[in-house]
Amino acid sequence: MSEGKCTKFYPKEFCEETTILENGFTQYARPNNGRTVTKNGVDVDNRFVVPHNVDLVVKFQAHINLEKVNYDGMHKYLFKYVTKGFDCSMVGIHSSSGSQSSSETINEIDNYLECLCVTPNDAAWRLQQFDILHTDPSVERLPVHLPFENNVIFTEDDDLEEVIEDPNSSTTKLTAWLEANRENPSARQLTYIEFPEHWTWHNQGKYWDGRHGSQRRIGCIAYVNPSQGEACYLRMLLHIVKGPRSFAEIRTISGHEYPTFRAACEALGLLGDDQEWSNALKDAAQWALPSQL
Repeated sequence: MSEGKCTKFYPKEFCEETTILENGFTQYARPNNGRTVTKNGVDVDNRFVVPHNVDLVVKFQAHINLEKVNYDGMHKYLFKYVTKGFDCSMVGIHSSSGSQSSSETINEIDNYLECLCVTPNDAAWRLQQFDILHTDPSVERLPVHLPFENNVIFTEDDDLEEVIEDPNSSTTKLTAWLEANRENPSARQLTYIEFPEHWTWHNQGKYWDGRHGSQRRIGCIAYVNPSQGEACYLRMLLHIVKGPRSFAEIRTISGHEYPTFRAACEALGLLGDDQEWSNALKDAAQWALPSQL
């Protein structure tokens, strides 16, 4: 009750038959047949009846509100509870000398702990070392970059000259794919996105090796915003070009090497007319982050 009114909007209105409302909820039949029951001095009729299942009420000896669900947003309501994680609570730590004086500075990091409640079934699952998360098939993320424009990861303690001179700094999954095509003629039957299905990436040595066993893996080429120009055209070509041994061969169509990746895409008819692609670039530039413009 809140301010003398029921928060669940009881009593409901009388209704002669059960109907489905436009919002997907069910309006149950509550006929005005004159039947009433006096409880705590209040006359209760069909408007006060909570939707229920008699078998469940008798079995569990409890009040159980059971309603029909019939709207498309219900999956969000259900799955948000199983994906939002465990219940957490904030626990305060106080000294035994008494309450903290108002002059002392409150350090929330030192004085509070964020506690996690793990239920018995979850604890047993972890103790048995069962998989918490499983993805099948595994996904291999494939980077896209123009020649000598790959990302290099280093720490503030690394010597920049050593980082630049290190040959592994310029080796990526894309360049290693080109190298594998040069050294293995059998690899030239696959596109970049098909490559992880038959070859395994070794991050330690930064090289591709023939896949052994039945483990499945699929490739996923990283997204490139159209406003990035040539890198976007390169990504389009990587979906269809098989077995190139260099960046130049990626933009080689029917024996003719085109000067840019965009020209190669135009030769394959991937861009439509110039006006259509120009409009796409304008839309992409409009929504791009400032760092991408």
